[in-house]
Amino acid sequence: MSEYKLDLLAFGAHPDDVEIGMGATLAWHAKKGYLTGICDLTHAELSSNGSVELRKKEAQAAAEVLGVDFRDNLGLPDRGLLLAEEKIAPIVDAIRLYRPRIIFAPYFEDRHPDHGDSARLVEQAYFSAGIKKYKGNADLPAFRPQDLYFYFINGFQKADVVLDVSAVYEQKIKALKAYRSPV
Repeated sequence: MSEYKLDLLAFGAHPDDVEIGMGATLAWHAKKGYLTGICDLTHAELSSNGSVELRKKEAQAAAEVLGVDFRDNLGLPDRGLLLAEEKIAPIVDAIRLYRPRIIFAPYFEDRHPDHGDSARLVEQAYFSAGIKKYKGNADLPAFRPQDLYFYFINGFQKADVVLDVSAVYEQKIKALKAYRSPV
């Protein structure tokens, strides 16, 4: 049995961030049989459109379209993702619980401050998850994923890794259309 529970775990600040930046990549990997998951940091409770309840339904529908194995939400405060221990610990717990081989987070530079803030939080959690004496909230055993990558949501920086997702691109579009409230 592998030490990993998941192959890929993508973090997003809000429901729909992962679909925008990583949706096709997750769909491609899921289609190839990899175990994939999404972990939203907030419920996007400050979103101008829709409600938290509606966004939860939309997020689950989008996850089903992408074929991911699960979706979780840590319930951190929207527009409150500032670098602080009480925000890092639940992300550490998620990493230790799901034991992904590779994790993804939004890129540091983005027009939405929550996206860059979530990059810093996930980067800190990635490091802290591997420290045996770091307890987190759930007191799970230390675990460090093999790799951490960052994906673009609203930016066009130079990518280090590019994947041809043309075979599943329509699946990504369908997942994005599951979100009717943000439009």
